Amino acid sequence: MFNIKSIFLTLYLVAVSGGAYAAAPDQNVQPMVISSVREHSTTVYGDKIEYNITFDVAISNLGKKPLDLSKGCFEAVMPDNSTRSLSMIDEELTEGLLKVGDNRKSFVEFSASDNSIYKAVAVKYQTTCQ
Repeated sequence: MFNIKSIFLTLYLVAVSGGAYAAAPDQNVQPMVISSVREHSTTVYGDKIEYNITFDVAISNLGKKPLDLSKGCFEAVMPDNSTRSLSMIDEELTEGLLKVGDNRKSFVEFSASDNSIYKAVAVKYQTTCQ
């Protein structure tokens, strides 16, 4: 006969561990981004000011299959780990396949209506854009 405690323990462990295996990232796709701030700037048009931060970036493909740059997107990472969307990018970083072991270097820029964008600490690459 089954022990009721064993059944509940088994169900609990399955429920708790299920999240650990759900939606695992594709281990064959592993982009690495190295970034450094190039400049802070502003754009004024009329009575509006736009604050910009430009990063020099190098993206490398450390995965096991080519990385399709046209399907992903770069994001600025803020100190609280929130992200900001891109405002400008060099075409070199948006086209074609990045072969395994290869890298590309260029720039990306992020903008905001206030200077909080200047606090961005890094740039990351998402293999799928939302």
